[in-house]
Amino acid sequence: MVFERVRRMWLQEPNLSVDDLRGIEAPTLVLAGDRDMVAVEHTVALFRAIREARLCIVPGGSHGLLAEQPDL
Repeated sequence: MVFERVRRMWLQEPNLSVDDLRGIEAPTLVLAGDRDMVAVEHTVALFRAIREARLCIVPGGSHGLLAEQPDL
């Protein structure tokens, strides 16, 4: 049951449009590793859609970046 929920999340979520992202007003840090499963181009597009966001791409980091490098 857990696997099916996670699988559905991977395939269907998050379902946010660029307009949804443009509506974010909170200070935002878009953080990814350069070995992340999410393409760097997608991460940059997300960053560009959020007003006044900051972007950090960590060399050698994967999708588990914070678990791998908790001192960040």
